[in-house]
Amino acid sequence: MLLLASVAARAGRHDKAEAIYRKLVELEPCVPELRSALAGFLAGLGRYDESRKHFEEALRLDPANIGARFRLGVVLLNLGDPAAAIAELERGLRYAPGDPMLAAKLAWILATCSDDALRDGARAVELARLAVANAPAEGSEAVTALEAFAAALAEIRDYARAAETLEELLDDQSDMPGTATLERLQSQLETYRRGQPIRE
Repeated sequence: MLLLASVAARAGRHDKAEAIYRKLVELEPCVPELRSALAGFLAGLGRYDESRKHFEEALRLDPANIGARFRLGVVLLNLGDPAAAIAELERGLRYAPGDPMLAAKLAWILATCSDDALRDGARAVELARLAVANAPAEGSEAVTALEAFAAALAEIRDYARAAETLEELLDDQSDMPGTATLERLQSQLETYRRGQPIRE
């Protein structure tokens, strides 16, 4: 049934997909994977408050579910609560200290958050280095890690190295996931060349 829900969601039949996901959770309320699947579906629809509740329940059932922790962190960001997102990602790293996606996401927030009190450039650089070291050599995870590293360098005002990091990344465009990523990285590069950090 989980596959049916996924197929329905991809086909844009959201009402049917949601009904299936909710039925599965009703039948097996203590299976964290089903809670996470419903939470992810709701997040994809922008229903972040509902998504948060289901991710939190999934993590109550399985605190070591790193995928759920990462996605809850993203949901919290979308809810405008970067402090909670930081705390959630930090908890995730306690369960999986070398996880490159957790490290890269946390590094990005610590480097770019518009709330001055939440930024921590030194910690962001540390986490971004960890992400780069542990990410695959190619693909989207490598791009995400290097993007976070550049942002962290900019936060400690090393704009030259931040720009150099993205220049090297953009020189090898064969691994870029798509045009939107290229445009985003190019925009960030221009920001660093102007001697400015990224703020979100």
